[in-house]
Amino acid sequence: MHFRYRARPESPWWRAGKGALAGVVGTVVMTQAQTKLLPRIPEGKAPKQPRYPMEPEAKGENATETVARRLVEGVAHRPLPRRARAAAGMAVHLGTGAFWGGLLGLLMPRRLSPAATAGWGAAWGAGVWGLNDNLVLPLFKVGDWPNRYGIGVHARAVLAHAVYGVATAFALRELLSPRFVLGPGLGTARALAPLARALRPAGRAAASRPGRRVAARSAPAIARRAPPLVARAAVGRRFGPVKMGAWGIRAG
Repeated sequence: MHFRYRARPESPWWRAGKGALAGVVGTVVMTQAQTKLLPRIPEGKAPKQPRYPMEPEAKGENATETVARRLVEGVAHRPLPRRARAAAGMAVHLGTGAFWGGLLGLLMPRRLSPAATAGWGAAWGAGVWGLNDNLVLPLFKVGDWPNRYGIGVHARAVLAHAVYGVATAFALRELLSPRFVLGPGLGTARALAPLARALRPAGRAAASRPGRRVAARSAPAIARRAPPLVARAAVGRRFGPVKMGAWGIRAG
């Protein structure tokens, strides 16, 4: 007998939320690549001196710290302390990754092979680099236009965003998998609640001293028979794909 699972269609808001969470994961992976691996690529000679950002406070800041400082100064009308700029810039960094991840959650298909997921992620990362770094930042004068930076700067940015896109796509692929669907799992748990209440006396009896003696005597026999059954369920030869638990964890 085979049990089949069919995931319920998710709302766009739910998919966007999962995409935002995947975007945060991708941003964390991208940050590690930016700080540990990509600085080894030489920046190269810049064709022209970048003009933006123009304000003296931006000296020593990265783009996200500049955005955070401008937001605080423009909305709260107060200066952002320099000791808080790194944390505020990281918040902007994660928020930007979550935004683009949310858009990916609305567009990426649910079921993709690993190769197709990597392709989606690399293409998405390249698109984010093209729009965010080469259009949005220059328009808001957070950075300059791409013709004023060296080829090494662009190589670092493209590789960093490719890492972000691939990591976000694979995280989203896992979040969109049926085993992470919350609704059917909650329905299963709700249906099993009366059975759990009915088995409560049996559990108390098993926890008593005679019950523990019986369990100690029968444990070796169970240990001999349980692994083959679990292995058959895991490969799906005997029981087929079965979703169990409140989160729909795959058992077969």
